[in-house]
Amino acid sequence: MANISNYLLTSKDLNPILDKVHHVLRVKEYSAFNSFNRKIIKWYSTAAAILLIPMLVSSVFYFMLDKNHDDKLAAQFSTIVIESHNGQSLNFNLPDGTSGVLNASSRITYKLPFSKNRDISLSGCAFFDVAHDSIHPFRVITPKLNIKVLGTKFGVEAYRDDEFTNVVLEKGKVQCDIPSLGKKIIMKPNEKLLVENNEVFLRKANACDFIGWKDGLLVFRDEDMDIVIKKLMRWYNVDISIEDEALARYSFKATFDDEPIDEVLKLLARTSPIRYEIEKRKMDNTGKYTRKKIKIYKRKK
Repeated sequence: MANISNYLLTSKDLNPILDKVHHVLRVKEYSAFNSFNRKIIKWYSTAAAILLIPMLVSSVFYFMLDKNHDDKLAAQFSTIVIESHNGQSLNFNLPDGTSGVLNASSRITYKLPFSKNRDISLSGCAFFDVAHDSIHPFRVITPKLNIKVLGTKFGVEAYRDDEFTNVVLEKGKVQCDIPSLGKKIIMKPNEKLLVENNEVFLRKANACDFIGWKDGLLVFRDEDMDIVIKKLMRWYNVDISIEDEALARYSFKATFDDEPIDEVLKLLARTSPIRYEIEKRKMDNTGKYTRKKIKIYKRKK
């Protein structure tokens, strides 16, 4: 019998049995460790819940009591900007039903919600067809003046690099406030208001001449050369330089309907003592072509 026992102990492979024992021991050890972890997590979860409940309750009360919270968030996160670039005009529609057109190189900014606070900041040139609202006035804010209306059609020219601001009324009635001069002016249809160098001029005008740009018309009405040049640069997205200061005193009167810049220059040269040179566009290091450059000289007799 002893020989048989010795044979069984030495010949049978005990590795599977040892592996099973080790596995059982590891499972028990893991279970004990996991049980301890669960207790810790449960304790922390309970503590976190106890701390979080008062915070949630106070937040709910804060939002219930702060009736202006939505407006504050809207003012902080909902500023809308509509912008056009040189060489383009842009149609826009506002939340209150107002529509309009931005001229080249212009920008309007407003905040949401808009229906109760219809304030627009303008830099550049724009036409507005304002939806009527007798309770909530529509205001256009520019660097030199502010315009207040209830419902009307008008155009504003207020570029930051110009020394003047124009308002032209097509329909209805507008109130223009000029803070620097302490003046309020009520405008009627087909009137033009000009504010320049702390002076105010209100005169009769054909509104179509000054807001025709929204329909693709480039209109000059006895405007000096420097104003004409600025309009041409914005309208056609070109660079123009005046090479003779004597040209500054010349004024122009003309209307162009969707004409290319070359044709406009030809027609201006026929009616005034100017000549011009158009430089060939060049490609820069990035592969982009530079803007068209035009030089204007006084024509020799």
